[in-house]
Amino acid sequence: MLRRPAGLHRLVVEPGGALREVPGSGDPGLDEDWARLARVRPGNVDDLAVVRRVWSRSVPAATGWDRVPPLRAPRPPAPPRATAAHPRAYRGTTHQPPKPARPTLDLQPIERWSTLRGLLDLDAAEPHPFAAARWGKGAGIDLDGLHPALREALPILGDLAPAAVDALDHRVRRLRLPERFCFAAADHPSALAPWLDALLCLDAAHQGSLAEALAAGCPPADSATPGAIVRVAVLGEGFSERIARFVDAAHRGADAAFLAGALELEAESGPGAFEAPLLGRRALPLGRRDVLPLVRALAERLVDHEAVSLPSLHAALGVSPDWAELVEDLARRPDVTPAELAAWLAVAPGLPYQSLAALGITRQALERRARIPLAARPGFARRVAEGIWLRSGDAKPAVARRLLSLAERTAAHANEVMHLLFVQHLAGRDLPTPEGLLRALEKRLSRRSRTALAIDGVAALLDGAPELARALIDEAPQRFVRLAITIGPAHPARTTPAVRGARREALWDPPADLDRLRRVLPELLAVAPASVPRVLRLAVRDGTPLSPTRAAGHLAGIRAGWSLVRAALVERAVARELQRGVTPEPRTLSREETLALGRLGRSGRQRRALRRVLRAILDGRDPELFAHPASRRWFAGRPELDEAKWRQGLELVEEVAGFGAVRIGTESDLLEVLRLGDHTGTCFALGGMFEEDPAAVALDVNKQVVFARCQGRVLARQIVAVSEAGELVGYPVYFVDAEHPGLVEAFVRFDHALAERLGLAIATEEAPEVALVLAQDLWFDDAWDRLRPE
Repeated sequence: MLRRPAGLHRLVVEPGGALREVPGSGDPGLDEDWARLARVRPGNVDDLAVVRRVWSRSVPAATGWDRVPPLRAPRPPAPPRATAAHPRAYRGTTHQPPKPARPTLDLQPIERWSTLRGLLDLDAAEPHPFAAARWGKGAGIDLDGLHPALREALPILGDLAPAAVDALDHRVRRLRLPERFCFAAADHPSALAPWLDALLCLDAAHQGSLAEALAAGCPPADSATPGAIVRVAVLGEGFSERIARFVDAAHRGADAAFLAGALELEAESGPGAFEAPLLGRRALPLGRRDVLPLVRALAERLVDHEAVSLPSLHAALGVSPDWAELVEDLARRPDVTPAELAAWLAVAPGLPYQSLAALGITRQALERRARIPLAARPGFARRVAEGIWLRSGDAKPAVARRLLSLAERTAAHANEVMHLLFVQHLAGRDLPTPEGLLRALEKRLSRRSRTALAIDGVAALLDGAPELARALIDEAPQRFVRLAITIGPAHPARTTPAVRGARREALWDPPADLDRLRRVLPELLAVAPASVPRVLRLAVRDGTPLSPTRAAGHLAGIRAGWSLVRAALVERAVARELQRGVTPEPRTLSREETLALGRLGRSGRQRRALRRVLRAILDGRDPELFAHPASRRWFAGRPELDEAKWRQGLELVEEVAGFGAVRIGTESDLLEVLRLGDHTGTCFALGGMFEEDPAAVALDVNKQVVFARCQGRVLARQIVAVSEAGELVGYPVYFVDAEHPGLVEAFVRFDHALAERLGLAIATEEAPEVALVLAQDLWFDDAWDRLRPE
């Protein structure tokens, strides 16, 4: 039971282990006591007894605890019934209507130390279930002398002996804790001491970072070994970000030594190389601690094989527990060359999904491998994987080769692609994979960002309209993948209800006869005009003669392809859901507008400001970001910056070998700015780890995006900004394809030309300070090293 100003809430553990907060205590007596808290009198024994009953059955809610989802907006109260209690019944009388109950409580006066001390004294005089009863009068502890942070946590420290509380107080007084540090958020009192010991092992600067990470709650005690914390601290700069991820993963049950090793491996591998697979939303494969040293050993052996990146190596180990053990055996065999090992890992994601025959066939192949010539061994691994597909009955020969080819070409996100390959299995169908669906995936899932959107869209289709998903997989797999990517930008919480809403439309069911077709024809032509043949359209609309046989044939053809009409209805329903609250009337959206509106549900704290901007853009108005008071204050503090030149930007045409004429310039179209991650498939793309950050770049007037285009196609992009020191900051350049030396030099020349035009120096610091003007949050890369002196 959690205490919030809006009332008591229950924290419910769902079957899958997720936590859900439910308003209300479920106990009328407890709710009545809560209502009486609004009239607590200091020192009154009866009122203290009410406080005691509420406090003994609830704990204070930790502000910002990310494991508890935000509460939904309360429903408006029902209108009063026409009874004697209705306010109109008191007209013309001297009586007043009853006042509504106070919706919120100011808990600070009730939770102050004097009230808690009165409760403890009351507990010493009268036995009752309050946990801290033995700390009252005569307990041998100077309660008034305890550290304020421990005073707040007294209700959860009642299980500890007075000597243990005194030892905790001694530890706390040696630390510099932030004001918002709350021990009451600990899962159990036993979790406090190890984390305090870990804090004492750090210097003052690192103590503050760890204390801030723990402010919302202490993870379990076994996550707080001082040795693991010190291993993270000695990794150098970035401790605040690392320890925050450490604590977040510890909340999810990860082992301390395992997390410290993961962070060490990430630091050795370079920035961003291992972040997503190790400490992202997906857990490490199988939750095994021994996977980490295996990854390290494999990375050392495969250092010369660029095709096997650390993320794809991690994905390969997560195929199955048996496969991870098999790879471990391979890594220990001295006769297996690095090239051979790389070949085995490259085909790992293409193994059959949950195939029980994979392990036995692979081990047999390893025994046969000794008789294979050395030159043919890397290709032998691929042939073995094809054989696994065939022997397990999961695919035909041609499909097996295509599956492995797709897995190798999309190695960076092979697990996600494999997930989509078996979507018909999730939809209740059996393998093998249809050839058409495979071609659709090969064509459209070349980038990780598209795969992430497709996964969200597929989940919404399977949940909201499973029969449509199955029909499209069989009849139009290209349309199925395109539909999943199209509806993927919308937030999943909004997509599934929109898909279900489309099923309730009158056009969802195919027409049974020409009369029914005549009634729905106007809407059908608006949604899917190509679904009605011209001959039948004229017959229905203009009364053109048509024989019954031909009419029946055309009508049967329309009914056979009705899944395409349903797909169009789903697209329209999701588009309307995206426009809700932004446009006055639904209208047809372009691809750019759809992606921009899809960011509304994925923009975090920038959502409100982004909605105002998109509303203005879709209405054809200027969003007036430069006229915002916060923007004006920022420009007023930068007299050295020519605002007109900064707003105008710069565009250069560079001759780049392999491309020809390349236009490099600042982007003024905010819809294109929002797609800065989608073009390059980075973590700023929809579905990426920092998908909310493009909104921050678009909102702030001190930041701009530079695109390099050749014949309208985006080749690369860069973010530039003006720092608080009045310098031009150029961030790293991200490429659509592989990094191109000619484009790198072109961006270097552009950045110097832009700085010269603005009269600003180029920032030479690794992490210059750049303000957030309208944005609330943004992930900053380090400044581009090509612009910094050696």
